[in-house]
Amino acid sequence: MPTAGPSRSARAVRVIAVAARDGAGLESLVAEHFGRCPFYVVVVTAGTVIRAARVTANPHVADQAPGTMLRFLRDLGADVVIVGAVGPSATHDLRRCAITEVTGAAGRVVDAVGAYLRGAARAGHATSSAAGTPR
Repeated sequence: MPTAGPSRSARAVRVIAVAARDGAGLESLVAEHFGRCPFYVVVVTAGTVIRAARVTANPHVADQAPGTMLRFLRDLGADVVIVGAVGPSATHDLRRCAITEVTGAAGRVVDAVGAYLRGAARAGHATSSAAGTPR
């Protein structure tokens, strides 16, 4: 399991899917639940710079059939998912699909992404994105 933020080179392009409570883009608040969040903010980064962000409604918010969220995230091109919490089954599936999971995020999407890009949010570890410090 990766132990720090970005595992690719500083120039790598990454697609980060952040579970969001609303459709306010980078200003949205991070949602607590991986599969039941109403939106994802899809953030494209190059190194430590946010290049683009778009809001996508979660079409599976009411449909929790096995594999639907993983297919959705793969279709978005996600390399990383940032969220408040992920259940053990989804954690296993994300790892199997080589999608890095960053849990324990809270606060604004832009802050959670920034914490990850700075290495303050660790894969699989709880981090408060608002403060950038472990909870």
